Amino acid sequence: MIGVRLGQISRKSGKPCRPAAPYQTRPHERRCDVARTNWKDWNDWLVENYADVPTREIAEQIGCSMGAVKQQAHKLGLAKYPDDISFFENWTAESAYIIGLWAADGYANVRPGKGVAISISQSHGDGMMETIREIVGQGSVYHIPQHGSMRWTLYSRRFYEFLNKLFGHDVRAKSRGLQWPDVPPKYERDFIRGFCDGDGHIGIDKRGRSQIRFYCGSEAFRDALLSKIANRTGIEGTTSLAINDVHLIIYSGIKAVCLANWLYRDGDMAIARKMDAAREIQVQKQDRINKDSLTPKMRQTFPTILGRYGRETTQYLLSW
Repeated sequence: MIGVRLGQISRKSGKPCRPAAPYQTRPHERRCDVARTNWKDWNDWLVENYADVPTREIAEQIGCSMGAVKQQAHKLGLAKYPDDISFFENWTAESAYIIGLWAADGYANVRPGKGVAISISQSHGDGMMETIREIVGQGSVYHIPQHGSMRWTLYSRRFYEFLNKLFGHDVRAKSRGLQWPDVPPKYERDFIRGFCDGDGHIGIDKRGRSQIRFYCGSEAFRDALLSKIANRTGIEGTTSLAINDVHLIIYSGIKAVCLANWLYRDGDMAIARKMDAAREIQVQKQDRINKDSLTPKMRQTFPTILGRYGRETTQYLLSW
């Protein structure tokens, strides 16, 4: 026996030491020939019970380690939780928003032998990660203390394949190669709002004008976003190239006011601070407005907002 001798006196307490009991290997930690060579005898039982029975109990039943159970389950294509992505396949305003948020702040991690993790991470999500878990009904929320962020993660190969098909390429390299997804036109506004919540900025510029910015990793995605907003609202943005080759779309003044009114409405799913910022810029007094920047589509889509400026759109805004 490894340890102290029976009757040995402790130098610290002056009392006889009690010998330590030998360590007994727990059942789920034992490795046996069945786990290594006779999986054929257990495969049918594992397929039937893996989803419902805790892994520890399975390991005890078979007489192997929990790691061996997980490895064999992966070989058989078994999932501990049902790989159900009907929430995303059946488009809704909420699913479009979440996919838009993922396009901005999400990533896919394919780990050989450990499955696929689809995650969204935000440093100031205002409880959005918990909301997503509640709405989707799946996934886990983690707190990342070193980054001060929250992360929602769904382990699903089917969701990974769904995103690959939706965006038209392997989404593991989405930053520079992101394409516009095939989102139903009815839910494009929700998708854009989700992307804005992740990679957008809403605020006041140095000249005191309302401003909305979109930061896009790929030029193709930027051009598509610019076109979608213009086609739906008549609002035309300007483009620029920021540091690190980030493609930028800028809407300023009355354009930002109209865009905020279109994107953020009461009852929409959105991060609270972005919703508040969108409301604030809509009551911000604007500088001189160039009537040439107002397209016929804008006049048709936002008559109430433009009516606040009086008959002459080049006048200064005096009151709201």
